[in-house]
Amino acid sequence: VVEGRITLGAFVAFNAYLAHLAWPTIALGWVLSIVRRGMVAMERIAEVLTTEPAIRDEAASEEAAISGAIEFRNLTFAYDGRVPALREVSLSVPAGSTVAIVGPTGSGKSTLAAMIPRLFDPPPGTCFLDGREIREISLQALRRAVGYVPQESFLFSRSIRENVAFGGAEPDEPAILRAGRIAGIAEEIEAFPERWE
Repeated sequence: VVEGRITLGAFVAFNAYLAHLAWPTIALGWVLSIVRRGMVAMERIAEVLTTEPAIRDEAASEEAAISGAIEFRNLTFAYDGRVPALREVSLSVPAGSTVAIVGPTGSGKSTLAAMIPRLFDPPPGTCFLDGREIREISLQALRRAVGYVPQESFLFSRSIRENVAFGGAEPDEPAILRAGRIAGIAEEIEAFPERWE
């Protein structure tokens, strides 16, 4: 402009064009970054969705009702080639009994409990439910009959009502309130400003 090679108007127009191009250029880089992250996330999701479960039904039937007699016979179990977490455990628990399994941290208490709903697959001939080998019972029937509370607590980002109702077919209001009373949390929940919501 000083040397007279372009006019002041052309210089102002050039700067205006630069300003107009800045946002689309930034947006293009932003979109490309989102697309790349989305592709990586989609690969991870696809990997999870296509993974075959390690524990499957083995010619399992669902015909007989489960009363709850549990028996372990010489159960030895190790996680992926490590030192056995359980070694030659034999235990019989009659249906309707209450049993406490105690021991130091890492002694296999949770592992033993996880064998019953087959969260970990026990070796053949070691775990029985009502006299039947646990592998002969379908996973659906087995897991419907077993209540298992893991050590790791997890709450969904929903209302207390929805967390308590989770997993039920169509839980109604009385069933949700009854579950809260049985768990011993109903009084605390009723004291919240929005209660079960």
